[in-house]
Amino acid sequence: YNLDGQKARIEQAKLSYQSEQNRLAAGMSTQSKVLSAKESVSNAEAALVTAESNLASTKESLCLMLGWGYGADVEIAELAEPDQSKIAAIDVNADIQAALENSYAYRLTKKQLTNARTDSVKEKLSETEKNQRETISNSVKSAYDSLLLAQSSYEQAQSALALQEVSMKSADAKLAAGTITKNTYESQKASYTTAQVTAQTQKLSLLQAMVDYDWAVNGLASAE
Repeated sequence: YNLDGQKARIEQAKLSYQSEQNRLAAGMSTQSKVLSAKESVSNAEAALVTAESNLASTKESLCLMLGWGYGADVEIAELAEPDQSKIAAIDVNADIQAALENSYAYRLTKKQLTNARTDSVKEKLSETEKNQRETISNSVKSAYDSLLLAQSSYEQAQSALALQEVSMKSADAKLAAGTITKNTYESQKASYTTAQVTAQTQKLSLLQAMVDYDWAVNGLASAE
């Protein structure tokens, strides 16, 4: 999706460069502005090359981590849609209790406290147990807050994308009717592509936040 956005920016930069050339020919621009527009095209093209290289490198790293050979032809599927109902059904207090029960560090401290023989050791372990309980609770609450924030950002990105889809359809109709310039159309296309990229990025962030919350509840909440 980022590659699509970068390609759209290249097209927009090229149109701006052409526009500045036309303006210069008409005496309405300067050579400096034309050179600046040309540099923007070069920068956008270089950014695309870098993005393509990074994507290929990331894919190879992922394949190797999953046990595939270098250069394997692996299909990477679309992201799943976030299960919003799962978020709505979360009971934070119950999940905090589950996180405590699933925490190896906390269970170990509780066991050591049970087996402690001297008052000094009991006192020290009791303090450790209390601190771990508070830390784990706060860790789960923090993960939940991050999840809600990611959900809100995702919903906002979806709303923004819906608006851009309407604007894109309008731009398509205007271009077909010849009532907008190619430059204006490409500008709208770039905005639409950016909204798509943002929506996909926020979806990934929400899915990651859901995974992080689940792992916190399942025993990986920080105890220190």
